[in-house]
Amino acid sequence: KQWYQRRVRVHDLDKISYLAEDPDDKKVFSYIYNKRVQNKDTGKSTSVHRLFAIKTPKCALVVSNMKAVFHYMHDMRMGFSDPNTVDMRAAKAAVEGRKEESKQGEEEEAKQRKK
Repeated sequence: KQWYQRRVRVHDLDKISYLAEDPDDKKVFSYIYNKRVQNKDTGKSTSVHRLFAIKTPKCALVVSNMKAVFHYMHDMRMGFSDPNTVDMRAAKAAVEGRKEESKQGEEEEAKQRKK
């Protein structure tokens, strides 16, 4: 029986507070997501932190793209973004998505599942 769940989640990048790669397993990374939750009974809202751990053969690519997007967002907020820098191109590519890379990642994951 598998202990994990396969789900597609969409999280706002500005609510991710921490991103790290597993030093022991190069296919695993994790991040902490901060979410505001409102209590139905009292109406008070509280902050909830959740840890998400993900295992994928494309871990290094995903983490580097997420870091590039974080830098891009930070630079945009600070008002000193330069579209000709390497980080900006990587961030734009990560935001737009690379269909061929995601397709290759899906094929690799399918091969791993068959083993």
